[in-house]
This record gives sequence, C-alpha cells and structure tokens, in this order.
Amino acid sequence: METFKYSDLLLRLAGFDAWLTRLGLTPRPNDRIHEAFNIFRKVEEASRKGRETGIYSYIQREDWFPIIEALETHDVFTAFQNEPSPAIGAALKRALSGPIQPIDESPKNRDGRNIWYELALAAEWRLRGASVTVEEPDLRLTSVVRHK
Repeated sequence: METFKYSDLLLRLAGFDAWLTRLGLTPRPNDRIHEAFNIFRKVEEASRKGRETGIYSYIQREDWFPIIEALETHDVFTAFQNEPSPAIGAALKRALSGPIQPIDESPKNRDGRNIWYELALAAEWRLRGASVTVEEPDLRLTSVVRHK
C-alpha cells in the first residue's frame, strides 16, 4: 500500500483543473469534487498544525466521505490523466455533478456519485495493472495482470 502526505496529494492534484480543461470541461470551484478538495485542504492544515503543536483536532463526521472522494480523485487523475478519451470527459462531466454529501442525494441527483464509483473502480483496476477502458455506459476490463 502506498502512503502519501495530505500536502503531497494536494500538490499532485494541482493539475486536475488543467486536465478537465484539456478534456473540454470547465472546472467549477463549487462542484462535488472541488468541495471535497476544500475539505481535504482543511484536513491538511489541521494535520500540519497538529504536527507543529502536538494538539490534533478531530475530523468531523460529515468530512469523511469528501476526504475519501478526494483520495479517489487522486487515483482517477493518476490513472487517466494522459488518456484523451472523449468517454473520460463525458464521464467526468457527469461525475462532478450532485451534492457533496450522500445524505443529500435523491433519485434526481445521484448520477454523479454513481458515475464517480465507476471511475474510481476503473482507476483502481488500471493502477493495479489491468487494461480498462471507460466507455458509455460502463467500463470494459480487457486484461488483468496476475501477480505471483
């Protein structure tokens, strides 16, 4: 398992908006994933202060899910940042929609999180060596590398 500091992850995600732009999307600072980044920055700051002072603050319960999505974003970005597929752009456009908290979802606005799950799964497969393609409406896994 790879480990990263919050600050390192934020630095690696610095190219996320440029990637969205290359895919023909307009980054919006208030979409679900960018809100997750804001919470991730807040947690990084709290962690830094804790290391400096020895006094750590608790992460609020409502912040855990956005933190997980920020971590998944790192994987999606890492796995697909060099793939110019129009399907990736279309999936990301849908994935960025919807509320930041799952509790605020309804049948009318849950598409973003459902698509995000597919992208996160595809990224996990790819980062583990599988050949995966994001297509409409789903994913295609074409080969798996077996580890001995």
